[in-house]
Amino acid sequence: MWEKVGGMYRKKPVMFKMAFSYIALGSFLISAFSVLLAERVSDDFAREIRKHSEETIYQSYTTADLLMNNAFQYFYQVFHDDPIVTEALYGRELDRIAIGRIHTRLNELLSFSPLVHSVYVYNFQDDLVFSTLSTASELDRFYDRTITQLLSKNDERRRWLVSRKTDFSIYGQRYDNDLITVIYSESTPDSFSHGALVLNLNQNVLQQLVNRGTDNKWSAAMIVDGDGTVISHPDPERFNANIRAEPYFQELKTSSAKTGHFLSTADGRSALVTFVKSDQLDWSFVGVTDYQGALGRVVFLRRFIYAIAGVFASLGVIAALVFTRRFYRPIHELLHQVLDPQSPSEGVRSLSEYDVISRSVDSMRSRISRLQTDLRQHLPESKKAMLLAMCRGERWNGEEAKIGSLQLSISEGDIRVSVIRLDGYSRLLERFGMGDVSLLKFAIANISEETMKGKAAAEIIEDAEDRITVLWNASGDVEAERIMEKIREHIEQYLKLSVTIGVGVAVHSFGEVRYAWNTAAQAANYRLVFGGGQTLKYEDIHAAEFRTYEYPLQCERFIVDALKSGNIGKVREAFEQFTDRIRSFRFDEVLLCLNQLMVITMRTAIEMVDDPREEWLMELQDAHNQLRRHDTLSEITEWYMSLASRIVTIRDRKATSRHEEQVDKLMELIHTNYPDPNLSVASLAEAVGLSTNYARKIFRDRMGQSISQYINDYRFRKAQEMLIHTELPANRIGELVGMNNASYFYVSFKRFSGKTPDHYRKAYRMDKGEETLAAER
Repeated sequence: MWEKVGGMYRKKPVMFKMAFSYIALGSFLISAFSVLLAERVSDDFAREIRKHSEETIYQSYTTADLLMNNAFQYFYQVFHDDPIVTEALYGRELDRIAIGRIHTRLNELLSFSPLVHSVYVYNFQDDLVFSTLSTASELDRFYDRTITQLLSKNDERRRWLVSRKTDFSIYGQRYDNDLITVIYSESTPDSFSHGALVLNLNQNVLQQLVNRGTDNKWSAAMIVDGDGTVISHPDPERFNANIRAEPYFQELKTSSAKTGHFLSTADGRSALVTFVKSDQLDWSFVGVTDYQGALGRVVFLRRFIYAIAGVFASLGVIAALVFTRRFYRPIHELLHQVLDPQSPSEGVRSLSEYDVISRSVDSMRSRISRLQTDLRQHLPESKKAMLLAMCRGERWNGEEAKIGSLQLSISEGDIRVSVIRLDGYSRLLERFGMGDVSLLKFAIANISEETMKGKAAAEIIEDAEDRITVLWNASGDVEAERIMEKIREHIEQYLKLSVTIGVGVAVHSFGEVRYAWNTAAQAANYRLVFGGGQTLKYEDIHAAEFRTYEYPLQCERFIVDALKSGNIGKVREAFEQFTDRIRSFRFDEVLLCLNQLMVITMRTAIEMVDDPREEWLMELQDAHNQLRRHDTLSEITEWYMSLASRIVTIRDRKATSRHEEQVDKLMELIHTNYPDPNLSVASLAEAVGLSTNYARKIFRDRMGQSISQYINDYRFRKAQEMLIHTELPANRIGELVGMNNASYFYVSFKRFSGKTPDHYRKAYRMDKGEETLAAER
């Protein structure tokens, strides 16, 4: 068998060598694919880890934050509104019946939430402490010394939310818990409290909520406050510890985002940190994942694939080198026999050895064709390169000695440079596209050449996307300005395009062309101040008197104030005053003022809109680029007004949406709490976080009536329903809808419905009875 294979190899060596080369190439490609696959798997797994971490921590945050806020708000209402708790807080000389009633109520409060561990009520006037864990106790004998000492502190160090460890015994039962304690008291840090309600939340239960979905050895979910104190942690040893010095906490503290993730270090190891910041509390829900541990199997797999890929790639490269060398050796020897080894041509060196013989004739034809093309194209291309080098102040090969061979139309003496700039270039690109704009520039160059023919020798080049440069020999300032103005008129007449032409100073040698070009470009830039569609001479601009630079700060303040008030008319008036002030500055100073105003405008817009969406932030960041696309101050004014209108519109839309949500919340509270006789506009406004007057305003704007009128109307509608569907007396119905004064209820109900409550019930039932009789007939 091996003899047959050897015989075939001797008969067809090239085929075998090519096959081995392909095998080597295939090994290399397989190795490269393996590496790419490993990277892809690693990236996908890391992305899944980040996504799972974010979803888990946000779910834990939603559940825990909801329970915590509900507990805080519920016990806040209990502290202020519950009569039994009020009696426990401030009662004097309480008897056994009252004490029993208080203990019963406190034990009822325990069932509100699984988070609640225990509840204390301190009555400092009667020197008593009530607890769900024991009977009433004298203050100095109460078992929880930590809270008693904290309440006794009458200074600014007293805290109203404390995370702590407890270890005490009651009736022989030991209580060793990690608690989060909330203290409700009417006192301020510098005053004495007559009573306090103490709510103890079970940290272990809270941690179970936080740990949902994170029960693996690589992840830990915790809660930390703004000072770095650990409120909840799966490791009891970490509870109440401070992580302020940890790098990931420092990065979390400085982040302005509400949610997110980032890579940092925790306990000296690489960690993926996912966080959600609470809206109500100065707490952050943080998930810390050991990044190296979580990716351990993927890292091992990737390293294994890299190792295998490296072996295959090395073997492939070695095999390719060996067989390629053996494959090309016969061709190389044949080439030496055909060609003169002493003087090999440059064309042969540039070709592969396989193709030298078969493509030698084609190579000679190609060289001849290139030489002919160079003869036709070399002169104009070299001339353009020379002229661009003059305008840019660069040196060129051959320098002045080469100028004579390029057959330039202009000569040293009285040399002028003019710069033709297309007005509204960005709009032209959007309208026609790059190809058609290139044709327009070609047409401008032709019109310029035809206009100057017979009047002045000229060379015309395109040196930028929106700019054409004309170098020519002038015969005086008047003649120069007249010729350029004629070119501008012809472009406007035949192409219907507006251009601005800047005319530079006259120079006398090619070495000074750079200076002439600079002055022409500067003159064209002043279209920002003087407007487009003009011929601007540098000498006229240079001789003009410009005002000393002083940024118009007062105008900027007027613009910002008008923008914040949403008065677009005032914004236009203030912006026009701003542009009038800067119009008399130099060009670079005008740009400086506009850019500074844009920075202030962007800051103001971010403050007004308060919209963290990425598309809105990108739109603001693009405003600087949009500013540069406009050629004149009048165009910039119209663009700025559209930007201001956009900012005000988005701000107003968000404000309207926010007002609707607040009014809906007020109505929901009214529908829920209308039986409460103490329900007031002030309490409703406080519940939604608004001032009383502002709550009245947005409610009237939305509903067309006052909050008080809406409350009364809703109570009367509910009273009508009870009169129809129940047998309760009218005065009792008045109490159920929040009107304890029977006389006031009767009078107000009659004013609302036109009938007294009893008359309304009788009239309804009489009408119902007549309908029933009519139906029976």
